[in-house]
Amino acid sequence: MKVFTAVLFLFGFFVSTAHADRNILWDKVHNQCEVNYTTNSLYSPCALVDENNGYVYYKVDNDNYQYLLLPLAKITGVEDPQLLADNLPPYLYMAWWGRDLVSEKTGRKVKEKNIAIAINALNSRSQDQLHLHISCLAPAVRTALDSVTNYSTTWTQFPLQLQGNTYNYRKVTLDELKQKNLFKEINDKVVADGKQMKYTTIALINLDSSDFLLLETSGNDTTAIAAETLQDHTCAIAGS
Repeated sequence: MKVFTAVLFLFGFFVSTAHADRNILWDKVHNQCEVNYTTNSLYSPCALVDENNGYVYYKVDNDNYQYLLLPLAKITGVEDPQLLADNLPPYLYMAWWGRDLVSEKTGRKVKEKNIAIAINALNSRSQDQLHLHISCLAPAVRTALDSVTNYSTTWTQFPLQLQGNTYNYRKVTLDELKQKNLFKEINDKVVADGKQMKYTTIALINLDSSDFLLLETSGNDTTAIAAETLQDHTCAIAGS
């Protein structure tokens, strides 16, 4: 396994999606990280690259604690049909691998149940390379999740709004996270609901040592929803 370390400049979620250079992340991964290592044996500007498993971690410079996971393959985002392949690497699981990076940056132990993975919809992101946000869970979301005691293993509407939006969820196991293509499962749900994947946003939140909540909701061409809002990049929940 080849591993590379450094930092990344990244346009954040709040940068206008209409005016940002939407290929900054792809350029960093494809034209800088790998080229720099091959020609100069330098790690910059990556945080972590695993060529065997085909993913990259980036530390976001304009956030103190947030990391991203990105594929080495060119995949534009949640709407990319490549995500429906049977042999897709388990990107959600790989993002979960990166949870300790957040704890290390905060200098405080962040409980696993207080880490969230988020993927924004096409019209609520600034970059056209699939990236999974790895960050702390917003305290209000943790409170809402703790109010539910019996989670369904089939798709169900979450009984409370989360940061102002209604999500569908189902409980998934760690084995499912490792072995199933959950993007394909979400796509099937979205299509059955008459929605579009390009407007769909996804989150993964830990419940316990073997179970997670997989959440999805869809906006439309005039309503952009970002599961990243379920996160708190200041990590106020760290240490609690």
